[in-house]
Amino acid sequence: MSLADQGQSLVVTEHGLLVAYGQFAKIVGLIKAIEQVSFKMKTVDHSPADKVAELLCHILAGGMHINELGRSAHPLGKDQAVAQAWGQQSFASASGVSHLLHAVSSDTVKALKTAIDQVIEPYRRRILCELSPSLVVVDFDLLGLVVSDQAKTYEGAGFGYLGEINAVGKGYQFARAQLQGPKGALVLGGFLHPGRTVSQHCLRELVGLVEAQLGRPRRRVECVAARLEAAEGRLAAIKAELTKLAEKPKLVASRERLEREQQHVAEEIAGLRVYRDQLAAENDTNPNPPRRIILRLDGGFGDAQSLAWLYEQGYSFVVRAHHKGVAERLRKENGLHWEKVSKNGFIAECNQTMFGKCLYSMRLFACRQLRPEGQPERWSALVVTPDLDPKGWPVRRVGTFYNERQVIEAGIKEGKGIFASRHLPTRRKAGIELYEELVLLAQNLVRWFRRQFLGGTELAAAGVQELVRIGARSRAEVVLGKGVIALTFVGDGAWRGITVRLKSQFAYQLSFPFLESISVLGAGH
Repeated sequence: MSLADQGQSLVVTEHGLLVAYGQFAKIVGLIKAIEQVSFKMKTVDHSPADKVAELLCHILAGGMHINELGRSAHPLGKDQAVAQAWGQQSFASASGVSHLLHAVSSDTVKALKTAIDQVIEPYRRRILCELSPSLVVVDFDLLGLVVSDQAKTYEGAGFGYLGEINAVGKGYQFARAQLQGPKGALVLGGFLHPGRTVSQHCLRELVGLVEAQLGRPRRRVECVAARLEAAEGRLAAIKAELTKLAEKPKLVASRERLEREQQHVAEEIAGLRVYRDQLAAENDTNPNPPRRIILRLDGGFGDAQSLAWLYEQGYSFVVRAHHKGVAERLRKENGLHWEKVSKNGFIAECNQTMFGKCLYSMRLFACRQLRPEGQPERWSALVVTPDLDPKGWPVRRVGTFYNERQVIEAGIKEGKGIFASRHLPTRRKAGIELYEELVLLAQNLVRWFRRQFLGGTELAAAGVQELVRIGARSRAEVVLGKGVIALTFVGDGAWRGITVRLKSQFAYQLSFPFLESISVLGAGH
């Protein structure tokens, strides 16, 4: 009996998993969501939404340059099986995709971000349901995107210290936030900035991103209230001193100094009252804040004033201190008890609790890293909020917890190396924003797909690199039938003979405030 007799059809593709991703994108509503975004561009043979889907396929296959869509050994742009899986009769040309990146606007990119967030929402809620009921861990970091120092046509690019080259260069900074789950990471999102941008300038927007997706913690109104009370006390003391000076008309300079100080403190009090009332109002509208959010940040975010603001906003954190002088001061403390946290890393808690211009007492830790013979030790300091107390967070736990920050560094490396985010396909700022947003989507989509459909197959343990460089670049025969898609890898690839069957539908709980669980049905091997 033929496949036709069974109501099935057979197609062959050179990009096996891309067909599966296309079916998955249809099921979760990704393709429909992209189509509903308004692009201020003409549609000739292919709509802008079609080109966005094609660009996403290119990224999912680890493509580096847009011209590969038509010029590689097995051009994705000519793979009709993949195009049809993504809802198109055929893909647009490479020049058509390039035009999209050149013509897209920042407003359209924002609308696309919103649409993608809504599609990813069930996956995000699923990860949150698996987390500890008491806390979630979020990492922030900056990714440097380098362009030529001589280039003059990259919109918004600027000179700054770029981690990609560990030196000053020209390009962009892409600030990103990532949630750490028990079975992998979820990228919450990111923002593109000129190369001169430093971490502190990105802190508040990243916090806003976290709160939009995870909710707000309870604001520490009492901390601001204490500051306000202290400022009011200073103002009263100044007024008393001015009253005394009124009897001494010759002390003009002292009186003028106190009057300036009085004005400054009065302005500070007015600002603190507004700030206190704002935090109190936010607490009133947030009666059931989410579980504790712990931020794990590198030294770029660790200046004293930023950490004081984070503490007032209700966050817990483990952060490397920005100023090297903090570590230099802590290392001189007598009686430090060192604990080993890695092969060459040691940490000790200090008796000191104040640093820089931070307004609040914190737990401070000195850290030292041994280096090869003849090279000096590396010293740094960690700043930890006091609510992460020694009983629940002893010294060694603090050190090992911070070392686990490598997960976001691995996520950045994955984005640059596997999904080619470093290879900017356009010189238009909005086009780069679109491209980087699709890279983040690809990182989340691959993980969601793996958990959803590969859990009971030989590919359950496949890493993201395998899924991209083998799965999305290997020949496969795809049998499309009623309710089930069977994908068998053929040819000389590493996955030859492996078959994956995917249900054309799966169920998950819609996002309602009163529902915290998600029911997901996977597919067998």
